[in-house]
Amino acid sequence: MRIDNGLYRNRPGSTHRAILVPMGDKQEAMGRVPGAQSLLVFAALVVFGCGEDEGPTTVHPPVTLSGVFDADWEPRQLVQGDVQITPVGDYLRVGQAIIDSLGRFAMGVVPGEYNVEVDLPYSWPMFLNQEGQLTAERSVVSILASEGSLHWEPQAYRILFDFLPDHGADRDWLLVVEHDSDTLFRDHFRPTEGAPPLRNLPGGTHEINLTTPWGEVVSPILSEDGDELPHFEVGPSKERQYVGAMPAPFFIRVVADGLPDDLRDPTLHVSGYRQNGSSPYASTQYTNGRATVTFPVFDSEPLRLRVAASSNASFPASNEREWWTAAPGDTIVASISFGELVIEVHDENIDLEHLMMTLYPEGSTYIIQRPATRDAAPGTLRLVAKEGKYRVALQGCTTENSPPRQWLRGTEEESLIEIRASETTHVSWTPWDGTTISGALSRPLMEHEVLQFDGGCPGYSPFNTTIETSESGDFRIDHIGYEPIRLWARIGEYRRFYYYPGTFEFDEAEVILVDSHDGIEGLFFELP
Repeated sequence: MRIDNGLYRNRPGSTHRAILVPMGDKQEAMGRVPGAQSLLVFAALVVFGCGEDEGPTTVHPPVTLSGVFDADWEPRQLVQGDVQITPVGDYLRVGQAIIDSLGRFAMGVVPGEYNVEVDLPYSWPMFLNQEGQLTAERSVVSILASEGSLHWEPQAYRILFDFLPDHGADRDWLLVVEHDSDTLFRDHFRPTEGAPPLRNLPGGTHEINLTTPWGEVVSPILSEDGDELPHFEVGPSKERQYVGAMPAPFFIRVVADGLPDDLRDPTLHVSGYRQNGSSPYASTQYTNGRATVTFPVFDSEPLRLRVAASSNASFPASNEREWWTAAPGDTIVASISFGELVIEVHDENIDLEHLMMTLYPEGSTYIIQRPATRDAAPGTLRLVAKEGKYRVALQGCTTENSPPRQWLRGTEEESLIEIRASETTHVSWTPWDGTTISGALSRPLMEHEVLQFDGGCPGYSPFNTTIETSESGDFRIDHIGYEPIRLWARIGEYRRFYYYPGTFEFDEAEVILVDSHDGIEGLFFELP
């Protein structure tokens, strides 16, 4: 295919039969739709009998696609939105028309099959179907050369939403309308000031959700003219008025004491966690070591509670296996007492800002991992925790001056620390430099192949864990703490992962567990 005088022509063997060529003056192309602000016009060139002599060509003029939206407009706003066309199966936009202040648009379109996307004010992108109706779903629009012109009058719908909840009416809520997880409308509002009108929606059955000021996502109970509705339906009348109400809530009240007032921004945070992902939360400032926080919960699904002092570590307000439920109107009361753990670090070279502290509550598999330096004095680590007994481990999370994972008092059994309510427990810690893992590969590594292991902390970038090997394939890993290790090689032309002791499958990899200061010797890694 070559370009000749600005036109494309097919050569023998080409499978192309239609192409797009910009042509025409913009104002002239506006045609019968005055006032439209922008127009892209295209011509279709269909070539017949292509050969070396370049036979005659037939030029089909573009089909004029125009329309007038019946939607919510701001007359003083000149540009309201646009209409865009994209060939089916492609992502390259080949046409766009600006919708003017009266809702009109027009463009010239090469015959073919397209997706027609619409951007209207106050709404998220939608689509037009073959009948020119607004829809939330992408659909195929066939434009034929024989039509000459195609004129649509799309109807956009409007919902008025009356909503005044019994709780949190003077706080910010989030209103979202979705269709198959695609957002059609999204806006924040305060119910005391009135909910925003849901403008320019496509017709059909959609989902409406409210996010409460406590972070919980709830589907409101809808009614129209006093009748409760099973679905949120838009259309067929241009405007409908719904009344929204929240399900009757139950309440959570957490009473906490033993809180240190010298924490930065002394705040009590309470969070509820559910299997369905909805997580209500609340917080309050505290003084004199005591705080009470109460908030409503509208979803009846069971939840667990987590409580945190300031931005310090989070702890369960009850046994972590307990799922709490309550009837509407009931109040769940959880009392929790806090104490402090202060660790004096006897190594001035340690990077305290990037230490991770891990706590294992006695009699539980629940693990708490948090950074340990906020609000701490120089050379110390500080943690505010629920009263109880914990085994404590620490690990550096940077490559420089970073101690490997180790128990606070040398062994797991000796590292059981009791934190008492309203008291401060002081512990000394002298960091250990780690031990060694060593072994041999079944063959030396070839060029571009490397030996590596996993390391690092949750929430931090992994360490540079490439291991130096000798010419014969011997290796040694220093600075290893009490932690599980996976070892692998990146081998072959495509540097595939190959795991110790000899498998391409991650699930078949053997975990190397260091559980003493003596380290591990004599590993043998069989490479293919």
